[in-house]
Amino acid sequence: MGIKDAVFLFNKQISPRRLIKQILSDPKNQSYYKEIAQNFFFSDEAIIQGNEIESFFSGIDIYYNASIGALCVNRTGFVEFNGAKIDILDPIVTLKKDLYAYLILPPLDSKDPGYLVIDNILKIIKDKKILNYTSTENIQKALNFAVKGYGITILLAKGVEPVSGREAEIKLFFGLSAKAGKLKDDGSIDFKEREKFINVKAGEQIGEYIEGRKPVKGYDVFGNEIEPPIEPHTGYKVGKNLKIEGSKVLAAIDGIVELDEFNKVSINNIIKIDKDIDLSTGNIKSESSILVNGKINPGFLVETEADLIVEESIFNASIKVGGNCRVKHGISGEMQKTKIFVKKDLVAEYIENANIKCAGNIQFTNSILHSKIICGGSIKGIGKSVIIGGEIFASKGIIANEIGSKLAAPTTLIVGVDIERESKLEELKQQLLASTYKLKQVRLSIGDDYFKDPENFLRKLPDSKLDEFEKKLDQFFNLIDTQKELEESINNLKKSISFKDATIQIKIRIFDGVIIRFGSEVYQNKKEMSGPVTFYFDEQQHKILFR
Repeated sequence: MGIKDAVFLFNKQISPRRLIKQILSDPKNQSYYKEIAQNFFFSDEAIIQGNEIESFFSGIDIYYNASIGALCVNRTGFVEFNGAKIDILDPIVTLKKDLYAYLILPPLDSKDPGYLVIDNILKIIKDKKILNYTSTENIQKALNFAVKGYGITILLAKGVEPVSGREAEIKLFFGLSAKAGKLKDDGSIDFKEREKFINVKAGEQIGEYIEGRKPVKGYDVFGNEIEPPIEPHTGYKVGKNLKIEGSKVLAAIDGIVELDEFNKVSINNIIKIDKDIDLSTGNIKSESSILVNGKINPGFLVETEADLIVEESIFNASIKVGGNCRVKHGISGEMQKTKIFVKKDLVAEYIENANIKCAGNIQFTNSILHSKIICGGSIKGIGKSVIIGGEIFASKGIIANEIGSKLAAPTTLIVGVDIERESKLEELKQQLLASTYKLKQVRLSIGDDYFKDPENFLRKLPDSKLDEFEKKLDQFFNLIDTQKELEESINNLKKSISFKDATIQIKIRIFDGVIIRFGSEVYQNKKEMSGPVTFYFDEQQHKILFR
């Protein structure tokens, strides 16, 4: 007897997978249940009868019972047959990332009453490790319903849905007095497009406050945690100098409305100067923000612990800014006389013959010419954005349309360098160099005879010179220890330096002669190249590449 003589006790033509989907979408349609009932079997029930048939079919959920000459299922479910392989589909189906578990029971009026006990269903639940399922009474009711010849689907278990978290935020009433600027797609404001600053008085309402909500974890039907989602911000975060009264957002001080890089709204008190910085104003030093509705003239000093906004230009002046610096036009002058320090971000139209240190990011629209710039973040050019001449440091990368010129003005771009870390590394190297020199000197004073045969040397050494010699030895070995410590510190610092995220991106063109550095690795561009081209440091090959 073989496969041709096998007797199938289920319907080979139907697809329980398809019927399960149909039942879940239309659980009251009895035609689906009647069809799928043909393929429903309890554990140990026979599904194919015949001798010598075990080799013709495969499936992890079936076994051959020789005593009855039949293939049997080893667990309760719906039989799925694809021509050779047999699968057993669970009557328990989970949906929506296992938040819900449903029990599907087809009509069971034709089944052997001996199988129709709730223990069969409870065993399936236990095997699937479903927690907090409905009462046995409800399961029994469903089973009784199925015994009467009706299909039924019940919600067996329900997990706990997570509660999404939401940070407190505010909706601003921009437009009360003037525009803050052009709102960009990311929700931040382009201050270059600002028509005028929004001046507010203490107690003035500037927006609406929306309370936050703490996120709560959920659990699926198996007891696994479900992390709650965080709702995206549609408004802005609460910053400095705001007062919340119910749903009202009020200015706590007189000042201007500002948005920082973290989308926080603050009121900053500001010194407003409606003229140039010149002899009539003198040098300006303040802890508050400064708005200059003119230019900063040569030789003057402006210092602020907050932000500086210059509506025109800076020429041959010294500037120290503890916050952000925005110059509507640009910065120019002589390298030794135009010194700018900015603790956060700098925005300008152009930079020419200037000496600039900026801890944050630099954004320019026109050009950077013959300047020395040390930038702790990235330098990003928009608009024309050319860089010609000078030495440009940017820890996190440089983006510009053009680099260099046909006149081959010396232009050096250095990225991926943490200036403070590089300075520390150089300091350690100098210390190691000094220590090495000192070690050589001490070794010479000790003499080679000692190192060739220390025991014999000490035996011949007069007692009167022993103390002095021991001091030299102590100094020698202390220097060795110092060297080891310095070498370890240098190696650790070198390991911490990575260039993987730093790039130089040229959108239109890079000229020959431009020098590119990633740390100590140097690349000199030999020919003019059209963009877009991106230079990066390949840590595996340990070289500068471009793509």
